[in-house]
Amino acid sequence: MSADKVTSSCIIQIKEETDDEVAACSYSPSDNVVKVKQENNMRVKTEEETTDDEDNMKKMPSPVKSDAPSPVASAKLKEECYDAPTPPLKTAEGDNSNICLESMDDDILLKILQYVPNDSTKLGLLSNKWRRQKNPLWKILAVNRWGNGVVDNNTSNINWYQYYYQRCSTSGAVIPNEISHLDLIQEQYTHDPYHMLTACILSSRTSGGTNVRLIVSDFMTKYPTPTSVINSDASTMEAELYKLGLNREKTMKQFADGFLKPWVNITELRGCAASLAGPSLTVFCHGDYKSVLKDKKAHPNVKAYATYLKKRLHKPSKEEGGREAMQSKKRKRVKTSNKTTAPTRRMTRNR
Repeated sequence: MSADKVTSSCIIQIKEETDDEVAACSYSPSDNVVKVKQENNMRVKTEEETTDDEDNMKKMPSPVKSDAPSPVASAKLKEECYDAPTPPLKTAEGDNSNICLESMDDDILLKILQYVPNDSTKLGLLSNKWRRQKNPLWKILAVNRWGNGVVDNNTSNINWYQYYYQRCSTSGAVIPNEISHLDLIQEQYTHDPYHMLTACILSSRTSGGTNVRLIVSDFMTKYPTPTSVINSDASTMEAELYKLGLNREKTMKQFADGFLKPWVNITELRGCAASLAGPSLTVFCHGDYKSVLKDKKAHPNVKAYATYLKKRLHKPSKEEGGREAMQSKKRKRVKTSNKTTAPTRRMTRNR
């Protein structure tokens, strides 16, 4: 054999071997090769997901900075509040709850009390100790509510809590929200004794119709505080209140001045009659209908509202009403059965 033939046969054998190996790798894969392919696919997916998450984070808006304290700061505040020795305080519903008021800042507490809906809950939230300690706080509340005339007409030796409490409404849980069938003008201002007394003074000796109520509401929107009434022009106020009667502007100025000064009974103030203003303050702002029903000098309209309030508060339920009706029927039956009838005489024929 020649050398060329030997080399050609070797090359053919080598090609056959390489073709067999390629065919074995491509057409008969083992389990290991499949696993490697799956792992490679998973790696590619995870890389794509991470890139998508990074793109979404870039597209998302930056978070808004909040003023809320961190959990560490809130935990410290809770520890300080619960560790502070505070007496049990009575809330408006009568429940006892430990509220850390001594450690609270005056500005924060002022903001909280401004959003409390009713004066009764606002005043029932606090303890006697806290009232004595926070006396300047009640002065700030009084000035914010009734104007700078509070400071001008009083000295620094006043108990400002008592001053504020005396001029607030405490009938939030007693007076209903809806207007009664009587439709009195005092029912619209039960939340504020100053406005309620103003309505009583302006509507006295009038019919109390729609025109009178419009004048009263316009007066209160223009002069919301007693300080604004004192500082107002008398001639302009006279023209506004001319339809309600003469010299009403003088009465209102004297009443506003007296309202800001210390007083014991509301009848001491100008324009507050004992028959109308005193009972109205007792019922509409304090919810005390019993004393009004006992008062012989009270106005008949105010007495009528006191009876309405009594029936409203002591209205029996359906079950109780049914039981009372059954008991009354039984009593009537017993009374009719126990009646003593006169003996009947037999008519005999005379023989």
